[in-house]
Amino acid sequence: MSDLVVRPARPDEFELLGEMRVRAYLEGGVIKPDLPYVNELRAVAEQAETAELLVAVDGHDNVLGTVVVAEPPSPAAEVARPGEIEFRMLATDPAARGRGVGETLVNAVIEQGRARSLKRVVLSVVEHNKRAIKLYERLGFRRLPERDWDPLPGVHLIGFGLDVGVGAVTVRVARPQEYPRVGELVYQAYDADGHVEADPDPEFGNELRNVSGEDGELLVAVDVDGELLGTITVVQAGSPLSEIAQPGEAELRHLATAPAARGRGVGKALVEAAIEAARAAGARRIVLSTLPTMTVAHRLYEARGFVRVPERDWEPAPNYPLLVFQLEL
Repeated sequence: MSDLVVRPARPDEFELLGEMRVRAYLEGGVIKPDLPYVNELRAVAEQAETAELLVAVDGHDNVLGTVVVAEPPSPAAEVARPGEIEFRMLATDPAARGRGVGETLVNAVIEQGRARSLKRVVLSVVEHNKRAIKLYERLGFRRLPERDWDPLPGVHLIGFGLDVGVGAVTVRVARPQEYPRVGELVYQAYDADGHVEADPDPEFGNELRNVSGEDGELLVAVDVDGELLGTITVVQAGSPLSEIAQPGEAELRHLATAPAARGRGVGKALVEAAIEAARAAGARRIVLSTLPTMTVAHRLYEARGFVRVPERDWEPAPNYPLLVFQLEL
């Protein structure tokens, strides 16, 4: 994505952008050719009167993608409320897919929201547009069911939002280049509470540092500046990281908040995101193991609906008991 630049669209590009949007939506199976929305996709010049159009271009200034950005009271803002910024009609030239164009454009909108001191970025998308939804969730967007709506009979849009205001915590999938820093965060969080020294396994500290997204979904919480605040891993039964999960269950591992970030709701945000990730993966239940001394974590789990399952408590080593909690999905 390093060769991509986002800039405002020029009037001489409007016709090209309209056709690109139609082509992207039709080839992606997002809409049918007989829908009135096709005409709206082509109406770039009209939208430019009340909204901002951004384009992603390569090093030769070739347009590879586009997005519409608006704030209330613009008529182009369909689900945004005061203090929010909305993006619509995100489209990538089909020939440029796989180059990170959509992600680059969404990140540009997020940066605009932060630069304007707004509190949230919002959008609505047809629920069968799985490619786009996967991108939004990976960037930390969460469902806003109260923003779901039907612009036309038989067309249902679902809402998503990402908090970007001061103090906001965003949860997203960790990037490979972040794995070493995430591992160090996990180690420091456990060490600060004395768990590294107390663990009977002399390799426990190394295990904490050796994190990756290869055997599970590694999530991280970050602030508006991208600083890592915490992490959690969601694994499925059969994963090398799974300790107690049975078929149909997801397991939470290595919940950790950076010592300096405690008290900011990081753990709560991570657990909530992990629940959504487990649900999206088709799990019917979430399980986890925790030390009896981790009472702060216990309260967090119980507040979210987890319950104790004493019959599944276990000891990875003599006199080192672990308590099991579970949540039915």
